[in-house]
Amino acid sequence: MINTFAGKTAYRLLLLETLISLLWTIYLIVAPFFSEVTSPVGLVLDVLYYVIFTLALWFCARGFKNGKRYVQAPALLINLILLGVSYFMIVEKVLWLSLPIGFFLAALSLALVISIFLVIKDSNKPKNSIN
Repeated sequence: MINTFAGKTAYRLLLLETLISLLWTIYLIVAPFFSEVTSPVGLVLDVLYYVIFTLALWFCARGFKNGKRYVQAPALLINLILLGVSYFMIVEKVLWLSLPIGFFLAALSLALVISIFLVIKDSNKPKNSIN
């Protein structure tokens, strides 16, 4: 279990990201019922891609909650991959969606990096012991 502020913050940030990713996945599943799909195969692959990301984020959040250090790198990697996705959305001129997502992911990635470093710093402190 986590008992530091940094660990709890990283856990909450990952849960927030998981929720946002889940909502985006649901939107991608529901959107074809209200609009025309130009590439059904692409849509199916996008849904699969976000389902995997959502599950990975959820497992990373659970790992942070349980105090596992091996989830720190995948959590950060997922954030950096999603920042790349946001960049390509900017290149494609989808600014109304990509700029808010990009700024949010950049802030979230920075907060996650700080939380990870604080968790590492806290876990390297010697435990109180009676000499």
